[in-house]
Amino acid sequence: MSVPAAVQHAVRERAEGRYEYCHSPEWVCAARFTLDHLLPRSRGGTHEPHNLALACRRCNERRYNFTTGRDPVTQKEIPLFHPVQHVWSEHFAWTPDGQWIVGTTAIGRATVERLDLNDERHDDGFIRVSRILWVRGCWHPPPKEAVDGVVTHTHIPRRRRPVQDYLQGQGRYRHLFAPHRNDSAIQQIQEQVDRYWAAV
Repeated sequence: MSVPAAVQHAVRERAEGRYEYCHSPEWVCAARFTLDHLLPRSRGGTHEPHNLALACRRCNERRYNFTTGRDPVTQKEIPLFHPVQHVWSEHFAWTPDGQWIVGTTAIGRATVERLDLNDERHDDGFIRVSRILWVRGCWHPPPKEAVDGVVTHTHIPRRRRPVQDYLQGQGRYRHLFAPHRNDSAIQQIQEQVDRYWAAV
């Protein structure tokens, strides 16, 4: 039985289109994010929104049916970060260069270790290379976090590149540039981005 469309929509809205374990936005990735069962179906987990988190496929697969991870500092098994119950900034932080997620609590450290959020054991560190590019585009680290419906900005980029630089690199926006460049649409997107940052 698949997750009902209304539930999928509710989870995506709650997550604001961000991966709920590292807060990277879905639009910087090549594939749509998946729904991760926080209490796995194999352990009796349901399709209710409070049991679902928006997650990239790589981390969903790494999490598998685990609900705990080993804290590398204490060597104890610790419950993993729960995106619905926990506040991200209370358990994690970004290094100043934006490449590494650091667990700041036992829960954070166990989650970084279990999901290998920095690709220390997988893919030759590919996610860190991606983050370097995201930082250069001023789309990373993620700039905000919503807690109990209140949005807090955790990072405001000092320098922002034109939005067309991002759009041109994404296949899903090629219609804005070929066969004819749609300057009106590109300008409209840029104005929306500018209004967003002006209000911060």
